[in-house]
Amino acid sequence: MNFGTFLSLSGNTLITEAVTRTVNGIAVFVQDGPNWEEQTRLAVPDLEPDSKIVSLSISQNTILVVFKSTRYPDFLGSAYIFERDPNTLQWSPPVQINPPSQKINFGSASAMDGDTIVINSLQSRCLVYQRNPQTGIWTYRTKLQFDFKDDGFEHVRPISVDSNTIIIGVPSARGSFWVSSGAAYVFQRQPRTGKWRQQAKLTPRGALIGGLFLDYINPYQFGAHVFVQDDKILVGACTLLFKDGSSFFSSKETAAYFYQRDGKSKQWHQKAKIPGNFEGMGCSGLGIVADNLLISHPYERNPDNTERAIYLFDLKKYLTDEKRSN
Repeated sequence: MNFGTFLSLSGNTLITEAVTRTVNGIAVFVQDGPNWEEQTRLAVPDLEPDSKIVSLSISQNTILVVFKSTRYPDFLGSAYIFERDPNTLQWSPPVQINPPSQKINFGSASAMDGDTIVINSLQSRCLVYQRNPQTGIWTYRTKLQFDFKDDGFEHVRPISVDSNTIIIGVPSARGSFWVSSGAAYVFQRQPRTGKWRQQAKLTPRGALIGGLFLDYINPYQFGAHVFVQDDKILVGACTLLFKDGSSFFSSKETAAYFYQRDGKSKQWHQKAKIPGNFEGMGCSGLGIVADNLLISHPYERNPDNTERAIYLFDLKKYLTDEKRSN
């Protein structure tokens, strides 16, 4: 059984996939005092053969799960919503969300916050769905596109949503000389019209990147992971790693970049850079808790290449260092 590959937490409810040979299930855990107890398991019937969960998220009483087929690459993918009744705490049967066109294939990344869902596609765009607060029905609203060539691959990897802000990581976005150095795109919902508009394209400042040839072989992958909370953004950058955590070129760094939105101009500015402490570290998960940055790394180089680590960084220290370097 596949268990724990995907995790999502909202309030006192945690979900993860619980997939067996016959059931694509979701395990729902609820916190009871200091303990977490499994409340139920949810399943989606009649999926395509060899479908697997590629993203999973929960926001309050709503669960979003996206499936893709490993056997049929042209399979459009499928997304389902589960709703929990706040009074009875019972989960509704799954409701399917469909792509707006048969020519658009769901990708492997999604995010949800409140009444907003964002799902990436294989056509280098993101699809935005909104829930009607009166009827509770989810409908497709718009697609978000980016200023780089669309060659049909799944460029968009991570997505993060917080209220009226969406950040989308595109680690394959090209920089100078057609080298893929990566970027993160910020979209803002307009208060009057409710439409989403691209507000910024974030790129790293102060990145220690190798020469043109090395970057072409092993791109920097800025935008490999993203996180947004209020007026703060965290973007992870890493090189392509082998399964043991080693890199093609160990001299290339990995880092997380912190951005903050100015209250007056509403522009995003890079305020800090948190470099990886060890050779081969790659940011795999990001979070912001008060004045601390939470960064998980799937690999930390050591003689056995077996340990993994989660780091908590004091943001104030790096803000001070960044100001001194300007």
